[in-house]
Amino acid sequence: MIIGLTGQTGSGKSTVCTILEKQGYYICDCDKISKEVMADGASLLYVLAKAFGDDILDGDHLNRRLLADKAFREKDLTELLNSITHPAILKKCKEDMSKAFEEGYEHAVLDAPTLFESGADKLCDYIVSVSAPENVRLKRILLRDKIHIDQAKTRMGAQKDESFYIENSDFVIRNYPPFDLDEQVRELVEEIRNHKV
Repeated sequence: MIIGLTGQTGSGKSTVCTILEKQGYYICDCDKISKEVMADGASLLYVLAKAFGDDILDGDHLNRRLLADKAFREKDLTELLNSITHPAILKKCKEDMSKAFEEGYEHAVLDAPTLFESGADKLCDYIVSVSAPENVRLKRILLRDKIHIDQAKTRMGAQKDESFYIENSDFVIRNYPPFDLDEQVRELVEEIRNHKV
């Protein structure tokens, strides 16, 4: 069974994944896989350089921050980035989850910020979104990524509204006070176990 986990940047998807991992779920982290498929010297880097300019590469190393600054400026550029990277990331995700199921895992969590945009939602049995207010997410992003507030807001603005995630999910986890995160994840696990979602 594949559970798609998504939500806006800074909502706390990784925290939810950590809890689910302790429950015995296999976690397929698309951000981590993204780094693998765009590692130094990867062929995908040269496709990105052709689309976004050679200055995003320092030799065979990708300047991720510069690519993000360029790609998240406009919706069309974000879509261009996604059209180049999503197929490679999705292919690796499928391979990793197949191996996990062969190794005996019953549940895999596909942790994907762009679950719907990439078409990865079609692989999933359940969709879970993690939500948090904008001000909470902004603080988390600034702390996590050590970037300027304008860059954080640009990234946030490149994503769909919270209402989209809520409307297209089977289960919503509210990752901010006064909601209890552990309790909500326990409810999710119980629902999945009972196939109630």
